[in-house]
Amino acid sequence: MLVLMTRAANNSPVEDSKVLIVLGCRVRGYIPSLMLSARVRFAGEYLLAHPNCKAVLSGGQGADEMISEALCMKKLLIDMGVDEKRLFIEDRSKSTYENILFSKQIIEKNGLGSAVTIVTSDFHQLRSQYIAGKLGISATGIKVPTKPSSVPKHYIREFLAIIKETLFLLNK
Repeated sequence: MLVLMTRAANNSPVEDSKVLIVLGCRVRGYIPSLMLSARVRFAGEYLLAHPNCKAVLSGGQGADEMISEALCMKKLLIDMGVDEKRLFIEDRSKSTYENILFSKQIIEKNGLGSAVTIVTSDFHQLRSQYIAGKLGISATGIKVPTKPSSVPKHYIREFLAIIKETLFLLNK
């Protein structure tokens, strides 16, 4: 499983990707977590280097969050200099499956294209790309490195989540 996770994390984005799906992560009040800040930084750098690319910012609002993860990401990207018109908000999702399902709906509704790149943490790429494939999206990824001290915790948790997600999608 670790080999598959590493391979998915190193799956480079399509050169002319037309749309990013940026997966949310915890917001503490109005403040993005370190992991969310890193995801936004990588997405922003890609968007600034590829002016024709758009982004679906995907993440709902948890009970302890003052704003949705998607809105938090939008504010950060605008502060980085990304034009607001290139950013689409998906703020209903509560899981990775919903992140990608609802983002797909936005992509299709707005005719954003089929070359999709998912921006998320390295450990999260395999599951994200697997779900995308099950939903009919051919996706590559931009991996966001995990802080070395957090690698064991996140990779073990993700391994369990992959098993759960696989069983969930097999029943769909």
